[in-house]
Amino acid sequence: MKTKINHLFLFLLILPFLAGCQAMLQDLFQAKRPSQTPMVAMLKTELSYLDLESPKNDLDKNIAHRDFRFICVYGVSIVCPGTKGPDYIQEYGSRMIEGTTDTAEGEEHHKLQGIAFVYAEKYNQLLMEKISRLQKEGNKPNKTVVF
Repeated sequence: MKTKINHLFLFLLILPFLAGCQAMLQDLFQAKRPSQTPMVAMLKTELSYLDLESPKNDLDKNIAHRDFRFICVYGVSIVCPGTKGPDYIQEYGSRMIEGTTDTAEGEEHHKLQGIAFVYAEKYNQLLMEKISRLQKEGNKPNKTVVF
């Protein structure tokens, strides 16, 4: 009988501890991923510097500073959307939109990467047109100054 009382007493003594452990483990396993990964934060920052509504405005500012670099994104390899092969890119250079990658880290990152891709595509098409126009006029742009 005394043994049963000791076991019951021990059980009642340990019960609150076990309940607390269960609550901690439940919180641990149900913890959510952070809503913003470092890649999402980096891409948001990069996009905040760009005129997403009008890549032409950014292009005009860059050309005024003699910056004829193309804009590229990271994928499985480096991708420069809106260009016609590597010749112009090798001659004028490129710069990356940081935070892009071949694997999206969630829906928000996927959406932001789409925005970056479309921006780069429009920007690069406008830049190709500008370079072609300058070349036809006999004013081939100098190579990009490295920043």
